[in-house]
Amino acid sequence: PTAYLLVSGAIVLWSMGGIFTKNILDAGVGGLEIAFWRLLLSGVLFCAQAFVQRDLKLKAARDLWQFAGFAVFIIGLNYVSFNYAIVYGGVSLVNLLLATVPILIAVPAWLFFRERLTLRLISLLALSMVGLFLASSGGGHGVHISFASLSFCFVAVITTAAFTLASKGLVKRYSPVSMNAFIMPLAALALLPFVKLQALPSHIWFDLLLLVLLPSYLAYLLYQAGLKQLAASEVALLTNLEPVTGLLFAALLFGERFTALGTFGVVLVLTVSVL
Repeated sequence: PTAYLLVSGAIVLWSMGGIFTKNILDAGVGGLEIAFWRLLLSGVLFCAQAFVQRDLKLKAARDLWQFAGFAVFIIGLNYVSFNYAIVYGGVSLVNLLLATVPILIAVPAWLFFRERLTLRLISLLALSMVGLFLASSGGGHGVHISFASLSFCFVAVITTAAFTLASKGLVKRYSPVSMNAFIMPLAALALLPFVKLQALPSHIWFDLLLLVLLPSYLAYLLYQAGLKQLAASEVALLTNLEPVTGLLFAALLFGERFTALGTFGVVLVLTVSVL
């Protein structure tokens, strides 16, 4: 039960990322710059904690290359694509499409980790895909369907699934704190050449710090701690909490709404989440 609570808490915190990100984007800060500061400041926190716990060390030199690949092609790409998915599609669209993550985790987990793929799980995932198709084909108020929005959402979804699968192997040898102490700064360093930094007012820094502390630092600690005790396919089903809470936040705070057909699709996806 503790592991389920840890992962569920992390996913709810992650769903709050869209709130802080949209506020910062609306203030004129670019998606790349937001991703850079989020990665850098999170990395500083993880490095400080790992240093205090004397856990800032590589088990093997080859692991540095694995961390670098994780940083650039999973974490860095995920943060950037997530930000631009919000810019082009809205918070609701990216959160809804994150509900496709379970099938992108469950199938590879079956292939590579020999985890069981039951008929019930396959049926739920199929229903979820139908709901997503209906929701993403209709648009709505504050929901923008376009090639750009769907492309960035797709990258965000793929890298979110890849995060769980890649973490599953690493958490056997590294603590969550140690992992992120290497990965976050490396990802920020990879983005630095492409970022145009600017002076930011205090209220933007406040939102950035909330983005770092809640959906980044605390969420990653909880998620990877729970992942040590759960199968990847079990985590896959729990990830549907993120679109549920993300959609509620987007509706309540930003007034985003789907069309009638899209709403039916959303209800179908949320029903699958509950089941």
